[in-house]
Amino acid sequence: MTKAEKSGKIGEELQAVEDDWISKAGLALYGDAVTAQIKKKGVSQSKIDDFLKRIAHFSHAKAVKTAKKEFDVEIFWDWDLPRTREGYYRYQGGTE
Repeated sequence: MTKAEKSGKIGEELQAVEDDWISKAGLALYGDAVTAQIKKKGVSQSKIDDFLKRIAHFSHAKAVKTAKKEFDVEIFWDWDLPRTREGYYRYQGGTE
């Protein structure tokens, strides 16, 4: 965004840069990102649903340990990387 702004983009052009980044970034909640990896291992949907239900109120660190212990899944996931330049977190509406 900073590079685009420095190049003179404003308004809709700048928004287009952000929209393009978001569409390519593959933003996902931690549970959804882990789910994608678990599905590749052929884990049943009922086990996935149980995992998601249990980690819903875990700390991030505990959810990471649970994914590693139960499914041998370790992924790179960082909630700070997609923050806006103003410091706001992006969010997915309708999540608990």
